Amino acid sequence: MAALLPIMAVVFVVYLIIGLAMPVLPLHVHQGLGLSTFVVGLVAGIQFAAALISRPWAGHYADSRGAKRAVITGLLVAFATGCSTCRPSASPPHPESRSRS
Repeated sequence: MAALLPIMAVVFVVYLIIGLAMPVLPLHVHQGLGLSTFVVGLVAGIQFAAALISRPWAGHYADSRGAKRAVITGLLVAFATGCSTCRPSASPPHPESRSRS
């Protein structure tokens, strides 16, 4: 049981970080960016679609190469995704989004 605690802690933290953004994301897309409710649904659905698509690959990767290597690879991919998400927010807003406000 003690050997599982670090893995359980990492999984908890990763899901917590992902879960923190989900309630705020639809508000940001609809109110902050001024996009339609259809786009809000697409944005929320893409997260679940990505999970469904990536889980079989991640399971096979963990079974063939080991849990530790899978966790490290997953954290590196999550870090790279987070960095790419931060990049657009550092750029100035699109001129059309300012005229809608």
